[in-house]
Amino acid sequence: MDSNPKWEVAEISHEQRMQEYQPLEDCLTISESFIYRSLSLKMRMLSVSHVKVEEQQLFYRPYWVVYNNQKNGQDFIVDGVTGQYHPL
Repeated sequence: MDSNPKWEVAEISHEQRMQEYQPLEDCLTISESFIYRSLSLKMRMLSVSHVKVEEQQLFYRPYWVVYNNQKNGQDFIVDGVTGQYHPL
């Protein structure tokens, strides 16, 4: 990205907001798979011992989608927690 983005405040209608689409119980296998994959890649472990779930909760992590209206750059998303941005 060549320059800092210009922020614009925009209201989002209720229909445009993301709704919860997976029950908490369905997320367990997805999260376990993510944890095992992350541990094996980051810690270079050949085998990971059993991971025990002690607590389970859904949470909302806000992201902003930034569109480049001038089309001379790339659209991206901004993590509302860390402020990091990722190209789309």
